[in-house]
Formats: sequence, C-alpha cells, structure tokens
Amino acid sequence: MRISFKNIDFTRILAGLGCIAGIGILLLFPSQTSFGRWQGYHVLAVSLDASEKEVLKRLLSQGIGDVVSESNTHIENKSPEAPIQPFLAAINTARSAWFINTTQRYRYFYLKDTPFLETKITDALKTAEISWNLEKTDNFTIIPFFICGVFGIALLLVSKNRLYQFFCSIPFVILSVTSNSLSGTISSILALYSLSLVADLSVLDGKNLTQKQLILRVQNQGQILIPLAGAFFAGFSSGFQSGLLFCASLCASISLISLVSCLPPQIEKFKNRRRLHPVFRAQIMHPELLRQSLPRYIILFASISCIMCVVTGTLFFNFRSNHKAAFKQDLYIPAPSGYTGNSGFDIEGYSETRAKKEKTDLPDLTDFLSTQWLIQTFPYRRVQEQGSEPTRESKAEYIDYSIDDKGLISPENHLMNTFNTDFIRKRLALDSTPLEKMLIRQNRFVTVALKTGDDVTSSPLSSFFMRYLLYIFIPGAAIFMRLKK
Repeated sequence: MRISFKNIDFTRILAGLGCIAGIGILLLFPSQTSFGRWQGYHVLAVSLDASEKEVLKRLLSQGIGDVVSESNTHIENKSPEAPIQPFLAAINTARSAWFINTTQRYRYFYLKDTPFLETKITDALKTAEISWNLEKTDNFTIIPFFICGVFGIALLLVSKNRLYQFFCSIPFVILSVTSNSLSGTISSILALYSLSLVADLSVLDGKNLTQKQLILRVQNQGQILIPLAGAFFAGFSSGFQSGLLFCASLCASISLISLVSCLPPQIEKFKNRRRLHPVFRAQIMHPELLRQSLPRYIILFASISCIMCVVTGTLFFNFRSNHKAAFKQDLYIPAPSGYTGNSGFDIEGYSETRAKKEKTDLPDLTDFLSTQWLIQTFPYRRVQEQGSEPTRESKAEYIDYSIDDKGLISPENHLMNTFNTDFIRKRLALDSTPLEKMLIRQNRFVTVALKTGDDVTSSPLSSFFMRYLLYIFIPGAAIFMRLKK
C-alpha cells in the first residue's frame, strides 16, 4: 500500500511535535526558585574536619559545579608591572572568614540555586562520614498556579472564543508551576492576557476569521501584543533557563491552537454528513469590519484582572522572600547586614556602603574594589608609600620628565586611572571571583556580617517592588491606548 503525501497535513504534524516538545521541556527542566540569605544561592555548612577538595569532588559528582569556596575566591595579582604585591596575602586571609567558622567548627560553601538541590547534596554527601547542614528555605509553592488559574478562568468568562482561550492557557498555567518564581508567574499572566485578546480577535460577529484575516486584525490592534513582549522580558529576567521555559510554553500554546483549529471544521463536517447541502456559513469580506476593536468591557475587565494578579504575585513573592532561612541548628554565617538605597553598582553606591561599613563587617564588594585599586596603582607608587583607600575621583598619576631642545628638564603628570563608576564596573566585569559574582547577584552593594537565621536583613520591599513595577503598567498602558481610541 502506498502512502500519498498529498493527504498528509504537515502543518498539523509540526504543531503536534511543537506541542510535545514544548510541554516536555516545561516538565523536564523545572526552575523552582527558593529564597535564602543570598539571592540565587544557598549555604552549605560542612564539618571543618572535612577537606574542601573532597566536598567539592562529591558535589561535582552530582552535577553541582557552581560553588563558591575558599580555594576559588583568592584575589590574584594580574598586574605585569608589579608581579609581587605583599599586601595581598593579608587581604586573602581576611576573606577566609566567609568560609571558616573556627568557633563552631564548620566550613561554608555557597551553592548556586538549581532544581532539586537538596536531593543532589544528600546524594553527594550521604556516604561521607561528616556532619553537614543545608540552609532550609521556602521552595515550591502552589500560589502562582492558583493565581494564573483564577486569571485564566476570569478571562474565559468574557471570552468570545472560549475554545481557543482554554487551550492557549494550558501551557502558561503549567509554566507557573515549573517556573515557580515571580518572573515565571508574571510572564504567565502577561502572556495569558495577550493571547486571550488575540483569541477574541479570531471571532467577529460570531464568525471565525481566516488566518490571513486574523493577522490583519491583529496588526490593526497591535497594542495587545505589548504585554506579550513584557512577558518575554520577564521570562528572561531570571536567566536563560526561565527564558527557555517561557519560549517552550509559547511554542506549546501556539501548537495547541493550531491543532484545535481543525476541530470546528470537523464538527461541522460531522453535522452535515446526512444533509443534502451543507449549512451556509457567511464569511467576513468587508475590510472595514476587520478594523473593529474589541468591546471596551472585555479590554477593561482583562486589564484590571491582569494588574490585580501581577500585584498579588509581586507582593506574595516579596513577603515570601522575607521568610527567614534556617539551619537545623543555630549557626553564624556571613549574611547581608545592610543594603544601599539604589540598585546597581556605581560610585554613589560605593561611597554609601563605605560610610555605613563597620570594623566588624566582613570583606564585601567595596573591599574588593579597594583592593583592585591598590593593585592597579601599586606600580605607580613609591615602595615606601602605603596605599590609601580610594574615594570618589581618586586619581593614579605618575610624573614623567622630558628634555626640550634647550636641554631643560621639565616634569609632566600622566593620569593612569580615576576611581569612578567606569573603574568600578570594569573591575567587576574583568576581575570578579565567584564570591564577587555572588555579591553582584544581589543587584546592589551590601554590607556583610556574621548572623544567625533569626537576624537576617532582607532586601527592601520598595526595591523589590520597583524592580517589577514595569510589568504592572504594561497592561495598564495597553488599556489606556485601547480606550483612548
């Protein structure tokens, strides 16, 4: 028997593969964010009797390679002009307080947050004859699923095309579970908002539009795609894995719509199987009809619901992030003791942090930058001259001498470096160790002190909320632009 390729709908096959691939990625590569003392990292305390090398080897055997440890955080001298700088030894010794607790006899490791981290660590250390404690924090929560589910049901209440609306929502509700974080929740909500309006555009006066007509109508109502762009941005704001999950859910949603779109013709064909003539269905032909906007009550209801869900998710994750991480026993570990008012890394943040830093605080990003300044300026100082802590607009200069035609020797100052925002960002980009990369992940300068689980400073509510304020106003901008018309 021969198979006729003319009878095979490759579009449906491609849509089926896309649906399977998208949902498969969502289920196989979950990204569940939990909150600890350090954003994006968890603290592992291991008995001081255990060697660091052995612990790292065991962790690597379970695929845990992103580890901040004492051995990989030494500041190195990369200056070819002055290969020997004696002060570095004392600075690296001071940094060991991040990793060694001689009083309670524990060694600390800072592990990057990954799915199933606790299970992997248990498997890595279960045969080791050492005591260890992992920071216990909030992990998976059902609240994002509940928020997205309620939002999807609310959209179904006013939808003009409930069939498309239901199936395009499924992957994004799954996304809220597998990307169990604020960025995953917001990207799910914004995508549901955009795609629900697109589903409504596919129906006009009770009649389904052709694919070409739908594209033309979406082009005329392009504002409804603004939240989808925001969803894409939100998805990638937490890293590549979260962005990949969003793309997988978008692919699965489009594929499901493509598969479902064949149902109405098949149902119509089934109804007409015993009729002499099929039921006449009028088609939309007048181009002006394609310019019709969605009813204002639909846009208003969807936008207000979207804003409420985004605000709810943002506040929930902020309060959840303020939950205090705890060990099985009280341990003193390096933890944030204060944040700068503004996010980012600039000379203002550096100056603010240095002003509030206490003598008992541990080395932080400002100490790292101060050390980098000493390393960079060491070749241009007298050997007997002690390097001083840099301040705003500190300059590194040296004097050169030149002889003119008359034999006169004259000095000339040469500027080598200025301690400013450019210097700070360049050094953080080029010379950061894994410890500095963890501190950079906090998105602002932070002072550090030894604290227990009951005495941990959390990032301010205002900064957390402002970080996601853009997503709240995306649907608001869309509703304003639509109602203004």
